[in-house]
Amino acid sequence: MAAPSGQVDWARLRAYIATKEAYEQQHGLPAPLSDLEREAIMTLIPQPRPPVQESMSDSTNWLGLLNQYAQVKYLTTRNITFTFESVNLPKAKGFDVAWRCLCTIPGTEASFPCPGYGIEPGETDARLFMKKQDAKQHAAKWACDYLYKNNLMPAGGSFSRPPPLASPSTTLSKRPASPPSLLPTAPAVPSTVQSNAAQPAPLAKKRQATSPASSGNCNGNSSENSTATTASPAPNGREEDKSTAVVQVNALARALGVPLPRYVLTEHREMTDFWSVRVDFHDSPLFPPNLGSVHEVYTKKAAKEKSAELVKVWMEGIRFQRDQARREILQREKMAREVEVRVS
Repeated sequence: MAAPSGQVDWARLRAYIATKEAYEQQHGLPAPLSDLEREAIMTLIPQPRPPVQESMSDSTNWLGLLNQYAQVKYLTTRNITFTFESVNLPKAKGFDVAWRCLCTIPGTEASFPCPGYGIEPGETDARLFMKKQDAKQHAAKWACDYLYKNNLMPAGGSFSRPPPLASPSTTLSKRPASPPSLLPTAPAVPSTVQSNAAQPAPLAKKRQATSPASSGNCNGNSSENSTATTASPAPNGREEDKSTAVVQVNALARALGVPLPRYVLTEHREMTDFWSVRVDFHDSPLFPPNLGSVHEVYTKKAAKEKSAELVKVWMEGIRFQRDQARREILQREKMAREVEVRVS
């Protein structure tokens, strides 16, 4: 007998439940449900939602502190990894997506958060956040907490200075590819000559500093992203230090008759004052691809200087090849004249 209009037919509902239970007892599997059935059941009996934090409770940039630590410790941030997990939170219609994140740093056996660092007794997983970036900040916070408590990071995460640059006499950890041979007889650069080649070629004449409107490279670009062809006065009134790699590269470029490089700097989206550099040689075919490229270097000045160091080493090799070829030509001419004298 059908239930009167406006009343729930409980008998049919109990029969429906009994049918689904019988299926599960017989097959040992969850009873199949259509999307409409699942949505109706979720509306009547919503599943418990795990606790979710809407945002971080503090405004500290933990990710920035952790990245600074990685740059000083490892000279890159690539050693630190973040693993994300998305969790679907059911609701009346559809679901929300929450995020948890785990941070792994070199030299540790655990990922953070972990028991004792962000996971309290009785908890099994890291906390969920509605925003992916907040989950990443939460993971970075507990990684920093571990570093603080084990005296691996300065208190408060203060870093007084960036990692020092390699000096010109120090062998760089990553050298650019060997320069293409301009002449067939050009040998490799010996170590004794390489050390002497570190000094820049003398400038023919010191130019006067010009205004930003008149100074710039050969393409008319401003000196913001590239080194100007004229010496610009430093903020303290003195001329720019000629021992820097950027100035030495410009001197080498003039001596070799090649375009002055332009340094294109890009700041990291998440890490404050971390820079990547790409060097533009104005489409000259002489230079190998990606020469001078560096990534995630702390401070704009240090990134540009590190890039220039790589370009300088390559240019010194080209200068040595040309000098060696010139010496060989002069030697052959001398020997030819001596032969002519003997014959005559």
